[in-house]
Amino acid sequence: MNEASGACLDSGDGGHGQVMAKKCTQTSSQTWSFADGQLHPKNNPHNCLDVYNYKGPVVQLYNCKTPHSHGSNNQEFNFSSDGSLKMEGSDLCVDLGGGSGNLQVWAGPLQGGSFASVLFNYSDDVNTNSTITLHWKDLGVPDSKQFMVRDLWEHKDLGSFSGMFNASVPAHGVTMVKLTPVADVAGRQ
Repeated sequence: MNEASGACLDSGDGGHGQVMAKKCTQTSSQTWSFADGQLHPKNNPHNCLDVYNYKGPVVQLYNCKTPHSHGSNNQEFNFSSDGSLKMEGSDLCVDLGGGSGNLQVWAGPLQGGSFASVLFNYSDDVNTNSTITLHWKDLGVPDSKQFMVRDLWEHKDLGSFSGMFNASVPAHGVTMVKLTPVADVAGRQ
């Protein structure tokens, strides 16, 4: 559980797929066991928490590999003295985010160093927008890197950003953006 956000790691139905940070409900989908460095959801002990493609940012459930075997370190974690959950042999941490457990950021790489990101607001307070932040560090990109951010649904360029991008997203709303390296944008003109 993230004390600041009140969010818990939720395994959904326990099958293969992405895990999410959701409001803590004390259900079996949010109960985990920790053995041999692996986290197993209570609702399917044959699957393990798995860092997709060994570098994230997606964390998913996948068939458990034999602990401490070649190629299994994306499923092996340890708890640091500061309470963080770190992937074995890496500086990657599982982060449930700050703020509301109802805010989520999904992102993935595209060709040419670009990224696509979707910012979700699952909040039930329909009278309030929430600011959701996409941090470059979560993409494995230095803060000094500049990206041109384009809102894909509004078909609008939102400007050039370094380090992070913030969006105001309404309750039950979604914002989808594309991040293109500024050098690539300038090279096309």
